[in-house]
Amino acid sequence: MKKFTLLAASLCAALVSFGQWSENFDSYNVGDYMGVVGAGSGWTTWSGTTGGAEDVQVSDGQAQSGNNSIFIDGAPGGGPQDVVLDFGGEYADGTFHLDMAIYADSGFYFNFQGNTAIGTSFPLQVYLLDDSINVDDGTALYARLAYPSVNQWATISIDVDLDSNVWSVSWDGTEIANFANANINQIASMDIYPLDGNHDFYIDDVNWDYTPAQTSQMVTFKVDMNYYTAAAFTTPEVNGTFNGWCGSCNVLADGDGDGIWEGTYEVLGDSIEYKFSYDNWTGQEELTVGSSCTKTTGEFTNRFLMLDGTDLELDVVCWEQCIECAEPAGVNSLKGAAGVSVYPNPATDLLTIEFGEEASEMTIAIVDVMGRTVMPTMNQFSGNRTEISVNELPQGAYFITGTSEGYSFKKSIMITK
Repeated sequence: MKKFTLLAASLCAALVSFGQWSENFDSYNVGDYMGVVGAGSGWTTWSGTTGGAEDVQVSDGQAQSGNNSIFIDGAPGGGPQDVVLDFGGEYADGTFHLDMAIYADSGFYFNFQGNTAIGTSFPLQVYLLDDSINVDDGTALYARLAYPSVNQWATISIDVDLDSNVWSVSWDGTEIANFANANINQIASMDIYPLDGNHDFYIDDVNWDYTPAQTSQMVTFKVDMNYYTAAAFTTPEVNGTFNGWCGSCNVLADGDGDGIWEGTYEVLGDSIEYKFSYDNWTGQEELTVGSSCTKTTGEFTNRFLMLDGTDLELDVVCWEQCIECAEPAGVNSLKGAAGVSVYPNPATDLLTIEFGEEASEMTIAIVDVMGRTVMPTMNQFSGNRTEISVNELPQGAYFITGTSEGYSFKKSIMITK
């Protein structure tokens, strides 16, 4: 093992002179070398030579759970064991967690390696020396406290937010150190090494996981509400795993009154489940199990989207469908180049209707949510644009409809006062 400096020892001299992995060792036989039987899980040695004096063996001398643990047997001058648990790469962002149980009398030592090249950097050292637990990063000492767990099992936990460079070390659930790493904010492996003949200790129930930094992208969601007639609505919204299904926090807008509502929001992660709803969950999509755009989790069927960190503008989809809205059989809707726009929406006094192509002999009406006509019908309208006064309508939700030979449209509108 490369020579290292224990900062607590130096201090005393100055003052006084997700990946994811779990192991409890119970699936192995007593005497097995972890560098041999556990090689597939990352167990090795400092030199890479396994199955000998440098390796660690499974023991039934002590165990926190089950029957087995591993036993580190120290010798004068340090070693000979020098055991490494490789975490499978160099982690410089995201979050990392490790916890393990330690049973020690007078000493133990382990460190984190910051690089896959063993011995390059020591971002964390934790050790029992002179009846005190010490925590350092190779450049500064962050904790030194009396050892409270002589000859009993205790759990040490390390939680690292690599994105923010926040390192936390806890002993039996109590944080004993919290610091920004001044050495290297990176993790690659753990090294376990007995410093001297007093370092005889057991380790059991080792768990670690690493969660990569979440990718961030801007996603534009679009839903066509032109053919939704089940109920009146004011404002559609998008809800999903990316916003905690928050209701009305990510609302959509229909700025041009074409019935297509959209909104662009930041999304974290490499996949999301989501669905469209309206008016803070007053209504929501009921999606079909097994559809091309859905995923069923338990009793819930939602839209599903894979992401790669690239900003994305989604295609327009119809409410409760995976594709754009289909035209009603036998009727051509005024959409696209020949579309219809209704604005402002919500409206207070005057409502404007514009047609992409000239309408001919069209009947235009405003109806309530029950389908009852609430304003005099405009008959035989021809042209590209018209205005309707709505100042006498009570505040609420309505539909404006238009029909002529071979064409129709229906738009939801809100009247506000």
